[in-house]
Amino acid sequence: MTGSLLRWIEGIVVLAGGVSGALLAAAELGFIPTKWSPVSLTVVLVCLFLELTWRLWGLERWRDNMVSRLVQSDLDAACREVQELAAADVRVCLLRPRGIRTRVLIVNFSSSNMLTAADRGIRLEKWQGCSGKAWGHVKPVVADLTLPSAEGGPDWSMTPDLLELT
Repeated sequence: MTGSLLRWIEGIVVLAGGVSGALLAAAELGFIPTKWSPVSLTVVLVCLFLELTWRLWGLERWRDNMVSRLVQSDLDAACREVQELAAADVRVCLLRPRGIRTRVLIVNFSSSNMLTAADRGIRLEKWQGCSGKAWGHVKPVVADLTLPSAEGGPDWSMTPDLLELT
């Protein structure tokens, strides 16, 4: 679904839930008669249920979808620009910590040419690899991970499994 359609659905659901909640509150406070027909009570309860469902499930999913589309297009554009400048095959990804108090980075978003890559599911701890170093230093880090540390390259604190994967 498109973003504008989902925004319309959100508006209708929230409005229906708000009106239903206001009607129930007005009935409880005595501003309107408290005799509800089975049909009107069912409509009010269904509207409240739809709003609750949307707030708990639909809104979060919609936001994730929109963020994913925006980030994906930006990563693809950055990948294309770097490839043109460097005349090399480049992949771009955004790693971020998952969960509270976690010390592990995972790929959250990636450029389209990395979607099926074996290292897309990589998990890096703080100080491991280029991304782990950037996280540890709290600043950007650029690296050529193919340069071995014995030949003057930096120590990336990568395990043999991670080195093989990347």
